[in-house]
Amino acid sequence: MRHRSSTCLVALLLAPVLAFGAAAAQESAGTVIVLARHGPAPVPSADVNTDGLQAQTDERGEVSLSLPAGEHAITVSHPGFAPVTLQV
Repeated sequence: MRHRSSTCLVALLLAPVLAFGAAAAQESAGTVIVLARHGPAPVPSADVNTDGLQAQTDERGEVSLSLPAGEHAITVSHPGFAPVTLQV
């Protein structure tokens, strides 16, 4: 049973959603919404870091980041979970 639990902890599911409209694609900034999940459950108070910007997810496991255009590495961490880094 312990092996199964550790597998679930590593499966912290993060789905960054790029919220760019057609007009936003022409601008120099956009919004990235990070959703931290453990299965279907939200992970509140997860630390989200990118390009020197630090934020925490809310009670819904969400945080919205305004970032300049370009590629970014977003790292999400929370005690009890393996950190996850995503390129957006």
